[in-house]
Amino acid sequence: MSQSDLGAQVIIIADLNTTGSFTFDAAQDSINYPVLLTPIQSKGSPPIAAFIPVDIAKTTSGFVVTIGAAPGLGNSVTFELGITF
Repeated sequence: MSQSDLGAQVIIIADLNTTGSFTFDAAQDSINYPVLLTPIQSKGSPPIAAFIPVDIAKTTSGFVVTIGAAPGLGNSVTFELGITF
């Protein structure tokens, strides 16, 4: 893999959802890439567990983030992604 940085990208998880996904523009060579997730914004009053990623399922085409609890109807949590290859 060549070194590249995707820069600031976000995943927004809202309402009763507990997952959010990110898809790369081009497939990666492997799933051995680090993913850094930082909660940067919320709407409404999501529970604390909605700010905590509990799993990241990686593929060569992207990944799915699972959080500890759904934000709740009308609520959302925005995560900034940091991905470097």
